[in-house]
Amino acid sequence: MKLTYHVTHQCNKQCVSCGHFVPLVPKEEGHKSLEKITEDLHLISYYSSDIQEFGLGGGEPLLHPNIRDVIILTRQLLPNTVIRLDTNCILKEELKNLKDVIVENDIHICATPYNIEVINELSLFFGREHFGWYEMSYLMNEEGKKSCFFKGFFSTQITTTKEEALNCEARRHCVAYEDGKIYPCQYAAYFKYFDNSFKGQHNLELGEEYYVDLSTKPSIEDIQQRISNMVMPMCYQCIDCRRNCDRYLQVTPIGRSQKALEEWLIVE
Repeated sequence: MKLTYHVTHQCNKQCVSCGHFVPLVPKEEGHKSLEKITEDLHLISYYSSDIQEFGLGGGEPLLHPNIRDVIILTRQLLPNTVIRLDTNCILKEELKNLKDVIVENDIHICATPYNIEVINELSLFFGREHFGWYEMSYLMNEEGKKSCFFKGFFSTQITTTKEEALNCEARRHCVAYEDGKIYPCQYAAYFKYFDNSFKGQHNLELGEEYYVDLSTKPSIEDIQQRISNMVMPMCYQCIDCRRNCDRYLQVTPIGRSQKALEEWLIVE
């Protein structure tokens, strides 16, 4: 199982159409405390032998004041897991200062390529063993730089079958842990921020089953079976299920979010 985890909801980009709804998160819900992260990681570690890949992200994880301790603790509790540090690399000097802990704990930096010069510099600094970047050709310009985001949802159904809804990019790459629960994608995990910001202005619904509660210690087989078959009403409106269709791949240029509904929802 691949799993992602937000150590913070704060970010130094605040991108338009952010797929994690970070611009909509209240300021008081910024960094998770080290105590909360420790509690979460201990719960996650119950399944350590079954987690093949684990992403420390956000928000921007390098903003967290205890990121060094978080990296060390994550490796201690997930000794055999591929651990990613998902970052936009804006804080490149802070990232370089973590080289010792990244190398010692065998962490793989997974960068978003906003600045190609910085990406190349960091790739040489860390080496390909510890540094790589997302390759999202449909969001890149000819220089290989991420230049846009795709909007998340349509106001009408664009997917008609459960099979199509399960053929989802987010479900394959962004199964998310948040507050004791595992969600099939980042949209479900952080939907509350979208809903609280635009309540009464949209028609997206999570439905009754949209997470697996880990407090009951379900088996890994149960978790995987439920997540792999979990379809929420809003899945039928989600672009991630139809990325292979140009008709639905509507994008918006990189910029700072204005916290407007149309950044995430296309009304037809």
